[in-house]
Amino acid sequence: MKIFVLVLPEIGHINPVNGIVKELVHKKNCDVIFYGRHDQRELIESTGAKFREYKFYEDGNTALKPLKEDPFTNDIPLFINLINLSYNEIPCLIKDIEIDRPDLIIFDQLSMPAKYLLKVMEQNFREKKTSLPAPASVQIFTTFPSFEIFADKQEYKKYMLQPTGIFFRFNKYLLTLKQKKFCNHFGIDCLDPYELCENFQSKLNIVTFIPEIQPFKEFLSPTFKFVGICADENYQQKKQIDSKLKEILEKTDPVNPNYQNIETRFNLIYVSLGTVFNNNIFVFDCVIETIKQLNEVSKNLIVVLAVGNDNLNIYQKQIDQGFKVPENILLMTFVPQIELLKRAKLFITHCGMNSSSEAIHYGVPIIGIPIKADQPILAHIMCNELKLGIHLDALSITTDNLQDAILKIFQDQSFSIKAKELSLISRNYKGSSVAAELIYNFINTEQKS
Repeated sequence: MKIFVLVLPEIGHINPVNGIVKELVHKKNCDVIFYGRHDQRELIESTGAKFREYKFYEDGNTALKPLKEDPFTNDIPLFINLINLSYNEIPCLIKDIEIDRPDLIIFDQLSMPAKYLLKVMEQNFREKKTSLPAPASVQIFTTFPSFEIFADKQEYKKYMLQPTGIFFRFNKYLLTLKQKKFCNHFGIDCLDPYELCENFQSKLNIVTFIPEIQPFKEFLSPTFKFVGICADENYQQKKQIDSKLKEILEKTDPVNPNYQNIETRFNLIYVSLGTVFNNNIFVFDCVIETIKQLNEVSKNLIVVLAVGNDNLNIYQKQIDQGFKVPENILLMTFVPQIELLKRAKLFITHCGMNSSSEAIHYGVPIIGIPIKADQPILAHIMCNELKLGIHLDALSITTDNLQDAILKIFQDQSFSIKAKELSLISRNYKGSSVAAELIYNFINTEQKS
């Protein structure tokens, strides 16, 4: 069986799919061609898949403005970029499909080029412009399916952060014009980008987290299968680790998921805003200043911040000019997140879906500091509904309220108890192996029909 993987080439979208692809390659003997950006070759090839580079994707194609520049989740620049990318990528992808003849395309909910590609191929086949039908397809959800449901629910509406005003409406009008031009060019029905993102129909939809996180599950069809986290843990273990981080990992034995009260010498705090939203450096600034305050009353803290390459360069310049970073704080570009979550007593996170799912899986309480997109809703669910931590507003964060939150997490055992309860639930889901089995059986069924 030959499979194309056409997910959005960002780490948060690749990581959940990697574990599934590894199972398909090594357990199901599938021939998988996985598209990505040049700097993702090693990550993708670690699964056993063949790497193939997207022709037109570039860093920053999916970036959103920092929170202080734009406090709303304004998807219009993202959708415009994805339409432009689709315009350029689709002819190349069709040629690849004509040559390789894949049995299946795997894509995720934000991979608009893949969705447009399938629409174009279906239309071309109907109009007899080609004898090649569109391949079967499976959709992977790395965040909430049917996200638009939340807009109609009062308890979640305030977390949507939807922009308003004349400027937004004008940009949305420009997006509509671009969409119409794009659809006319390829001869397909005009599809609203939001509708395409939310309601693209697939016969099999795999959700890479546990259903306990998903509100309104009753609105989803039986085609949606919750399989749990699918990240490839072994890849992170094999990565070469910075010597200072290695020293920290050796100091702090894995304790998560820890179903007994094991005393540890150090309290490890891990801090990350993911890869797309780490341009909000003011959050890291606040964490550093808060730890300086806590160091005056506690001598057993170790703090690892994954700040991204740009922020690390900024901090290095500040350090060269005299800025002091305490010895118990390690600033890193990238870290093996799962290895840290195995040891962490607290995870300060933006509440992206992968990070939230992994925090649950490894039984780690959180301080949720959401930035945009699905994160405010997820932070509310994680902290206020599931009682796994404390929810802080990023634009209102101070050293005082962050310090209070950290101390409360350490002193109130209810957070750890709840995290361990949900960790046990998460571990009942078999993630990648179940997803691969579902996909393999789906291909066989499609080929017989």
